[in-house]
Amino acid sequence: EEVIENDGGGVYGYDTSSVVEDCIISNNAAYRGGGSLRGRIYNSVYRNCRALYGGGGASDVYAYGCLAHDNYSATAGQYAGFFYFYHLENCTALDGAGNMNARYTDAKVINCLFAGRTYKEAAMTADNTANCIFNSAYIVNASAFDGYTGVKVVGADLLRMENLRPVPGFNAAVDAASAEAATYAASEVDALGGQRVYNGEIDIGCG
Repeated sequence: EEVIENDGGGVYGYDTSSVVEDCIISNNAAYRGGGSLRGRIYNSVYRNCRALYGGGGASDVYAYGCLAHDNYSATAGQYAGFFYFYHLENCTALDGAGNMNARYTDAKVINCLFAGRTYKEAAMTADNTANCIFNSAYIVNASAFDGYTGVKVVGADLLRMENLRPVPGFNAAVDAASAEAATYAASEVDALGGQRVYNGEIDIGCG
């Protein structure tokens, strides 16, 4: 049995003042936060990281413009990407996110694409969650989002990805982000190094 006792396998943030930008965080392991623990993470990619508990990609973070894919959490599988997060904005979780920590008043989930195993949580309220897309395979009752601004629950036919980006015409995230809801200015280059803004529009998620 693998024994990993430390948190924050790739990045260990002291608190929310710790900042990471434009990084690829991959192939790390920890008890919690395989890729990173705490801090504010901008325009970065989490991939192939793992945790024995929650957050194969990241735990306890504020994340902006980030992508999580192919991460793994042993004892909390649905939290493979982002776990116990404070704030997610313009992020894409292809491998799951959950256990939102809404104890801070600035905790929000805005313009995010949850194509993987992500469920509706009590902490996600109409006041802090907007313009997000969820996979209907994991949302038992889509009406739980009634009254939420711009939140959609869609099937696999509207979640198609190619090279980790939404496919126009086959993904509801394309050109669907809300600039009004955003709390920061998104980068013109996305986490994968591609063009972020097309004809004045940006996608929900990181791409």
